[in-house]
Amino acid sequence: MKKFILLGLCLFIFNSSFLIQNCASQWLPIPSGTPNYLMSVFFTDANTGWVSGWYGTIRKTTNGGNNWFAQVSGYSGSLYHLVFVDNNTGWCVGNACIILKTTNGGNNWFTQLAPTTGYLTNVIFIDANKGYASGGNGKLLKTTNGGTNWLTINVGFNNYSLAVYFINADTGWVIGNPNLILKTLNGGNTWGLQNGGSASLNSISFVNANTGWISGDYNQILNTTNGGTNWVAQTTPYNTHYNWIRFLNDKTGYAVGNSGTIIKTQNGGLNWFLQISFTNDNLLKSFFLNPNTGWIVGYSNNTFLKTLNGGDVGIKPISSEIPAAYKLEQNYPNPFNPVTKIKFDIKAEFRSQESEVKLVIYDILGKEIQTLVNEKLQPGTYEVTFDVSNLPSGIYFYQLRAGEFIETKKLILLK
Repeated sequence: MKKFILLGLCLFIFNSSFLIQNCASQWLPIPSGTPNYLMSVFFTDANTGWVSGWYGTIRKTTNGGNNWFAQVSGYSGSLYHLVFVDNNTGWCVGNACIILKTTNGGNNWFTQLAPTTGYLTNVIFIDANKGYASGGNGKLLKTTNGGTNWLTINVGFNNYSLAVYFINADTGWVIGNPNLILKTLNGGNTWGLQNGGSASLNSISFVNANTGWISGDYNQILNTTNGGTNWVAQTTPYNTHYNWIRFLNDKTGYAVGNSGTIIKTQNGGLNWFLQISFTNDNLLKSFFLNPNTGWIVGYSNNTFLKTLNGGDVGIKPISSEIPAAYKLEQNYPNPFNPVTKIKFDIKAEFRSQESEVKLVIYDILGKEIQTLVNEKLQPGTYEVTFDVSNLPSGIYFYQLRAGEFIETKKLILLK
């Protein structure tokens, strides 16, 4: 009887009329309620957040992004970046070197005086008093009193557009295009030149004084483990311009880029995996509260994306060792209710370091229930979480296809 069921299943799978569905995205598009392009996002908790963008747009949510209401910025130009230090106090920077501040959650925004002209694209605050802002033509500004006064810092490169990142009041970096990396250990009084990169550098993120990453154009992601003395290029699964990079810790990080690209790593960038965004918009910035909860904004079509599970479709690498062969393991636990895990091995192919992998769930009649994996994977051992809260009890099958390898196993749901 079991052989008959498996044979029938295999024949059904190979039928030319059988449709394989794409796996569901775990990045959900949410309407922002504005026709203007969005360029920055920041949340202070799971509910309270802001976005900024063209034509002085600032919008706020108090329910995680499900609904938005407009705030009056008093400015009509582009607002490129905003940050908050708590639910009340925040800053936003943009064209004409505009610096806006709020002390009541954005109900009112007032302009702070910037000692320069041009534009500002990045702002970061270490606490309610100490902050930095950067932008075009080598602009770097510093405040030690919450923005009441801003001072110009000379980094020595006036023809670069700069992005800035500080991990404390003294230690920070600025990067610029085409390949500028500078570091300070004294709050910007002096800067040392670091080597790395081969094209425009767009974003920088550090998790401590030693470990950091830079993203840039032409598929560039750089990593340092010694404070920037050495920068090493990392390999990513998609060739694009990466506009923004952020790490939550020394293992988990995200980079977003053009053509809807979202990539994630869970081992410090040794391996990057492409996530599904279902948009072709250029993605500009992301913000994560924790490894599960995050948001992304894009440059066109008012793109605003949200995830509550880290953007994964349930798949994660669990070993860096390269298996000698393809393998599909029995799910565990089995029988189960309502969640089980499926492990499988992907070996290195002769002609490619990636394999086209599909992992599909079928019911006992051979009807496709869900596609858990449908993407190119690098060699390694993976684990997929399968949640069947909405399915009835019964016998189901899961099938792995990778290269010329095909294997099917049975799982039992008991409710």
